[in-house]
Amino acid sequence: MTDRATTRDTHGQATIIREIEIDNGISFNERLTFAEAYALLIKEQKNFCDGLRTYALEKSGAKECPAKYHLSVGNGQKVVIKFVIKNGITVALFRLEDERLRRLRRSATSDGAEVKVKETEVPITDKVAYNTAKEMIDLRLVQLQEDIAYQKMRQAERRKAAREAAGTPKPPKY
Repeated sequence: MTDRATTRDTHGQATIIREIEIDNGISFNERLTFAEAYALLIKEQKNFCDGLRTYALEKSGAKECPAKYHLSVGNGQKVVIKFVIKNGITVALFRLEDERLRRLRRSATSDGAEVKVKETEVPITDKVAYNTAKEMIDLRLVQLQEDIAYQKMRQAERRKAAREAAGTPKPPKY
């Protein structure tokens, strides 16, 4: 059995593919996991990946969420940044969807239209792309804070409407 590493693009995911040939001539391709693809990166790409991961962890206070084919930094559904490795290059993925776009997507979906919001990809090939990704992390953190504030405001409005519907007075502040 021989094991040979090759690269191939596979629908926007980690794309380093391991081609395995079996002794009887049958061969098949297997996608590398994030850890295997990371191990094959050159030192500069590892530094970019580690630097952005550390920056996102420090700024957000979130945790690292490893998966088979990517690495995310965030808390549950509130992902700050997601890393994949494509053709030996670290790629940072961001979901930059604000509340207005989210409401539009939800209303269109409830009306029967399908609206898909793709993640923004930033291939980290040099220092300029690295700094751009850092700025996008900051933008995503601001966006997450705004979303949390909006959700708190909506919850307060719902409570107020429920109290008014029930006819109970507003509780006193202490």
